[in-house]
Amino acid sequence: MTEFICNWDTTTIIITILTLVIVFAISVSMIIKFTQRQKLKGKNHGLVLFSLIFVYLLPVLLIIPFCYMPTKINFDNENLVVRQIKGKIEIPINEISEIRKIKKGDFENTVRTFGSGGLFGYLGKFENSQFGKFQMYATNSTNRFVVKTENKIFIFSCKNSEELIELINNQIK
Repeated sequence: MTEFICNWDTTTIIITILTLVIVFAISVSMIIKFTQRQKLKGKNHGLVLFSLIFVYLLPVLLIIPFCYMPTKINFDNENLVVRQIKGKIEIPINEISEIRKIKKGDFENTVRTFGSGGLFGYLGKFENSQFGKFQMYATNSTNRFVVKTENKIFIFSCKNSEELIELINNQIK
């Protein structure tokens, strides 16, 4: 079994760190304001409710893209397996009709319909004129490649993606 690591690009690193720092800073600020209000026995229940929702709900919402983030890709001559925190995406090699590196114009006018555009990677459902509707689980924009099956189109990324593409193309032929 051959293993390929899913490395982060600079944009993913910056967006993820900034988002986490901002959420942490706002959460700490809300906790401090909430405890100060409690000491003053203020009647501002709206602020208290907002503080509680923000402090507890937003960090939980950050867990969702984290769980879908790919960590590594395995290839064992029968399956392409994308490992994620939540589990895996398994694509049998005999179902792959095309695998290739992403070209420069492939992402023109791409719209994210549901997912993350940099927080823990580029994750979720996207759409454009080149591929139509597709699912992307990529952490690096320079190593992306497309995997087409009869029913679905996926875009992944990993370190040494050219080597993985060559291995799978040799297996398909």
